Amino acid sequence: MPKWISGLVCFLCLIGVSPAREPQTDSSVFKEVREAAFGFLTASGYQAMERYLPDDLKAKLRDIEPEVLDGYFAVLARLALARGSNVTAVEPLTDPHPGLRLRFAPNSWEDFQVEDEKVTGTSAQLDLSMKYFRDGVEVGDSPFPSRLVLGMIQEQGTWRVQRIVVTSPLNLFDNTAIYNLGRSIVARNEASAVRSIRWINSSELDFADQNPSIGFTCEIRGLMTGPLEHVPQEEVSGLRTTVLKDGTRSGYRFAFGGCSAAGKTYQVSAEPIRPGRSGDHSYCSDQSGVIYVSSSGSGEACLKEKTPIR
Repeated sequence: MPKWISGLVCFLCLIGVSPAREPQTDSSVFKEVREAAFGFLTASGYQAMERYLPDDLKAKLRDIEPEVLDGYFAVLARLALARGSNVTAVEPLTDPHPGLRLRFAPNSWEDFQVEDEKVTGTSAQLDLSMKYFRDGVEVGDSPFPSRLVLGMIQEQGTWRVQRIVVTSPLNLFDNTAIYNLGRSIVARNEASAVRSIRWINSSELDFADQNPSIGFTCEIRGLMTGPLEHVPQEEVSGLRTTVLKDGTRSGYRFAFGGCSAAGKTYQVSAEPIRPGRSGDHSYCSDQSGVIYVSSSGSGEACLKEKTPIR
């Protein structure tokens, strides 16, 4: 460095003038961004994730049924975040970087750690590494994403996730990738079965109200030709051309029964056509309107066990 430049720097230091620096972001802002990001990553289902989504996206999703949204975000969790199992515990990480651990079993977990973070005004970006451990050992050749970038914006003082970018060494022929694809189909089919039973319950109520001398019915034709007043218009056609026509829809077979002579009772059940592949659980309901679930995959068992769906 020329002597005159070093002399000028010394002079500026003596009179209290420091070289220009990049404005520093308060550490509390980084903490707020991380808390919102980690809240999104640990949320289960759309209702829990909704608080971390920007207003314009929530407006677009407002007219979509909750069951469909839950199914979509369940697929997101499985494919993008590799959460194919239920999270049993969430643990904070501090070394070597801030992060969190999602534990699925005592010796199986997934680690998210912040590798880089930037905040500019009301925009932020978090770059997180993702590592997977099975039986206490890191899975070195995992087909799941290895990097996750969250683009975030601040709205009304709250940080929300605006976009997700994943970097993945995904091998489409890997057994684990194929398994996860199958699980996403199962989740979609099960959500469809629950939704169909809910609308069948509404149809039974409509039929009984309009035909008090008959009451509830197990005659599919009666429901098929009814007005279906309380069923959303976009669902009417689907019910009439699938469940109420040939008794199947999205990998599930539906059955009616339990109708009393006085028309005071009815039962409906849905069981997977290919257990373990088109669906894992069976679902059922009756005149109470409560929807039940059974891990057996049997409609008959569901009606006997009567375990309310959660």
